Amino acid sequence: MKQYKRMGELYQDEKSDQCKGLPRADLLYKKDREVTEREQEDSREEAQVIAQAILSIKSIETELDRKEKNRIAAKKSREKRLQYIEDIEYQLYHEKAKNHRLHQHINILYNVLEKLMVETEISLAEKRSGMLQMASIFVGCDEYISLPTKHKEIIGKLKYFLFTSKTSDI
Repeated sequence: MKQYKRMGELYQDEKSDQCKGLPRADLLYKKDREVTEREQEDSREEAQVIAQAILSIKSIETELDRKEKNRIAAKKSREKRLQYIEDIEYQLYHEKAKNHRLHQHINILYNVLEKLMVETEISLAEKRSGMLQMASIFVGCDEYISLPTKHKEIIGKLKYFLFTSKTSDI
């Protein structure tokens, strides 16, 4: 393969038809174009690798950000739940204190009511014995005391009222 140069043109032997009659500039352009195509392919591949790396980095950063946000949200949720539980415990403590005071008041009122009932029973018993004494006086007054007729009629009406009344326990 011998090359000859004539008037700026490059010729090869007749054995090779590839470059026959092509100017030298075209050969250089063809080689440059092949080189630039390879460089462009390489740069495309590099760009794809870089883009994939950037995407993977972004996805990792996004995942880390998401995990961090989830941690923060979980922490806030735990704090909120603890605060809610503390508020409920505080309210429960005050309700128990109120409940305890109410039980004390109920016990005091129950004791007062019990005392009133005992005193009422005692006074009714005394009243009943007083009424019984009055009834015995009314029954026996005719025998021991001589009263005028008018008084005897009044005492008789009282006897009738006391002994026949539904409210009377005598």
